[in-house]
Amino acid sequence: VSNPYAIEFIDKVITEIVKMHEEAGCPMEIFNIGGDEVPAGSLTKEEHQAYIDAVIEILNRYHLQPMGWEEITHFCAPETRAICYSWHNGDAKPREMAEAGYPVVLAAANHLYFDFAYCKHHEEKGLDWGGFTDEYRAFDWQPLEHANVVGMNGQLWAEVLRSFSQAEWQLFPKTFGLSERSWNMHSPLSLAQYNDLVYTYALRDLHQGGHTFHLQQPGIHVEGDMVSINRVMQDGKTLYTLDDETWNEYTEPFMIDTAAVKTIKAKVQYLGQESNTTWLWR
Repeated sequence: VSNPYAIEFIDKVITEIVKMHEEAGCPMEIFNIGGDEVPAGSLTKEEHQAYIDAVIEILNRYHLQPMGWEEITHFCAPETRAICYSWHNGDAKPREMAEAGYPVVLAAANHLYFDFAYCKHHEEKGLDWGGFTDEYRAFDWQPLEHANVVGMNGQLWAEVLRSFSQAEWQLFPKTFGLSERSWNMHSPLSLAQYNDLVYTYALRDLHQGGHTFHLQQPGIHVEGDMVSINRVMQDGKTLYTLDDETWNEYTEPFMIDTAAVKTIKAKVQYLGQESNTTWLWR
């Protein structure tokens, strides 16, 4: 970025994008400059600052408000009104930026990174460097409230995707929690009520629209020689197998020969979708 041609190229790109939006009748107000994941040692602090200053100067020419990840606070003063996406978990980092005067978008990894796997299961797709995000993570928290918190954002990074159906699998039903918390931060819904709305209504709408979605796998509990299996949705079908060949529909707790049965597997079928299989080794 110390090469002047780099700045000329960025100038050209921003100019053309601004022009495209004007021609489309929807002029831009904000431009995301990224600003994170700069490899350590690739730039001096002075080089990095000069680069950001040059980009901000271009944005100012078009009256564009800068936006980027929380790392841009190292190079953009609060006076720039740079909108910061806070990806760190917890309230400390977003509160620090909000109190410094930055507009903040909550994007906490452990609640809103939808590219994370739903759980630690060998068939689940997605990353896990910051934990797991199931259908409850975006709902089951109380986001930071501050005058400078301007919104929330869910992330689904495309480099982990191999198909559009996988994108839908990662998004639904996680995104419903984002919607509820961002539009109704103090939701009156209990976790059970939220769960019922998702599985009874929201997933039915997706099914009718021909979309793919994720189902939470069932739970298996063994006490003595009695086996019980549960699922999060009221409707649907639960199947289990004791021999890896014959799948039976589960309707009520049943007894097993504890000496003969070493593995119990179960899965859920609902609205044309099937969950991953739960394995219980004895």
